[in-house]
Order: sequence, then structure tokens, then C-alpha cells
Amino acid sequence: MGLLAGANHSRGPRNDSVQGDMPLLGQDGFVLYPECPLLAFAVDEFIDVFEDIRMKVQPTMQIPDQQEKEEARAGMFGVSGECTELLMKIEAECGEEHMIGDRVTLCDLWAFYFLNLLRCSVFEGVPRDYLLAYPKLAQNVTTFGSLPAVREYYSERAEQNPMYALFVTAAPASD
Repeated sequence: MGLLAGANHSRGPRNDSVQGDMPLLGQDGFVLYPECPLLAFAVDEFIDVFEDIRMKVQPTMQIPDQQEKEEARAGMFGVSGECTELLMKIEAECGEEHMIGDRVTLCDLWAFYFLNLLRCSVFEGVPRDYLLAYPKLAQNVTTFGSLPAVREYYSERAEQNPMYALFVTAAPASD
């Protein structure tokens, strides 16, 4: 992904979400989805892999027995689990502070939300500290979460719902 460092992000930020409540996260005059086709392709590829992980976890929602559900999820994120394999691939390809290139993209937002969702106890059985095995992903989560608009947005949500408290803390770091 080193090819993507410094790639052109040419459009300005906008807020055209349906509810209009998503924070504007443009950085230095660009939007989260880049115009550069190579960068846009990389964003799509990472998001597709995150979706692959979600699609592996989603069927566990139908497991009626809580212990069985938690064991299934723990196995997916264990040493040789299906989700572990996919996270290792993402970790190998992502950047140190941003998923792609040297600026925030939609992929950073997706990683921040999805990786935090997995560790905030919505999916019981997924180890809350699973990100320790992925230092670059953990740093990406921390970098994105430190953006003032993101911190403010999730700080407000955390006051209403404790589940979001984890979204305003740094991702766990390995020693």
C-alpha cells in the first residue's frame, strides 16, 4: 500500500448524510471517499474484507444457546479462526496510522466503527482485547478516534449509552 501514500484527495468535505448528523471529517479539503481510482479501489477492498468478517460473525446471532454462541465467536477470533485469518490479511496491508495512504478515508471510519463494535461486547465471546494482535489496526483505531469531531460525536453517545464509552478510549496497545 506504499504506492498510495500522498495520493490525490481532491474534493472538498461535505455533509450530505440522510440525517445530517454525521460529523464532517474532511481533512485538508478532501472527502472520505477519494477520487483517485487506485485509492478508491483500496478503500473498497478493505471494506469488503471487513464485510467478510461481519458475514462470518452474523450467523452466530441465531445461535440460541448463549455459551455456544460465545464459544463460536471466540473460535472465530482464536489463533486459527476464520476472522483471525482475515484480520491478519488486513493488518499486513494497512498503513501505520491510516488504513490507506497518509490521510483519513472512508476505510478509516469503517475500521474504527467495525473494530470497536467487535470489542464493545455487542458480540459476546469476541475477546475485548483481540486488537492486541494487530498493532497497526489498533493504531488506526486510535488515530481515527482522536479526531476532534469523532471524539465529540462518540463522547456524546457514550453519555447516553455506555456501549460507546469504548469508542472514546484508545485501542489497546501491545507492550
